[in-house]
Amino acid sequence: MSGYETILYDIDDRIARITLNRPRYRNVQSTLLLRELDDAIVKAGDDSGIRVIVLTGAGDHFSAGHDLGTPDELAWREKYPFGEGIRGNYDRTWRLYVDMHLRWRNVQKPVIAQA
Repeated sequence: MSGYETILYDIDDRIARITLNRPRYRNVQSTLLLRELDDAIVKAGDDSGIRVIVLTGAGDHFSAGHDLGTPDELAWREKYPFGEGIRGNYDRTWRLYVDMHLRWRNVQKPVIAQA
């Protein structure tokens, strides 16, 4: 994943700054944002020139939580539907909210959440 739509990724003085960039929606975590955030955290974690990762939000809010239905999220879900029924929802939830978060927690660099 290269160019990001919902986050900003900057490196300055060995610090990777990842900014959630959906201020219109209080930086809610859409599926796309979570995928981009995962990519950026892994990229920063793998970069030997980076010593620390700072995670912040654009605008007045760090993040209002998971995206439960903005137009962008609904369009994403229509374009990329997850499996049917409870099993489909479980698989999606596991990939987005467990697998990714464990990967972020286990990155081998300090991660600072800046409000």
